[in-house]
Amino acid sequence: MRLSLPFPHHDLLASHCKALRRGWAGHDIDRETASHMLAACRDAPDGYLLHFTSCTLPKPDDSSNAPYLPHCRFWISDGEYCGEISLRWPLPEHTLPADCPGHLAWSVVPWKRGHGYACRAVRLLLPRIAHLGLPWLDMAMATSNVASWKTAENLGARRISTFETGTEHGNVSAYLYRLTL
Repeated sequence: MRLSLPFPHHDLLASHCKALRRGWAGHDIDRETASHMLAACRDAPDGYLLHFTSCTLPKPDDSSNAPYLPHCRFWISDGEYCGEISLRWPLPEHTLPADCPGHLAWSVVPWKRGHGYACRAVRLLLPRIAHLGLPWLDMAMATSNVASWKTAENLGARRISTFETGTEHGNVSAYLYRLTL
């Protein structure tokens, strides 16, 4: 099956909503979150898509010390919505802030798993982000998420540490993988 990595757009919105109706909410089955996302999509589809594709730039006079972290999200598609992949990259350094455990995250809907879509999606993404000049991509995943750490290893990433995530990431044991570019 031919896989593509488009930005979220109207052509896949019906398929994305179908996943939401099945309880899919990004990284897991969460019927309440999925229900809220579906309502937002029905109420204002353009705004809903903008939520996925907009990246707020810092104001020139922003004197806060909070690091700005550009990001973008892509939907994984085999003709219908299969999941998503998101990328975060720090400027001007290559080190991520402490509350962001990785440059790259992905999720595939349960009924599309087992076809190597996450690995293929990352491979599709790499040439599109070469201009960012990142020397590596870090990826963090729960130690219990065997599919994700196998995906990282299939990409050629190496495990560089094990750590405990903070409350914002569920307080779980996680692996950090690094893919040298």
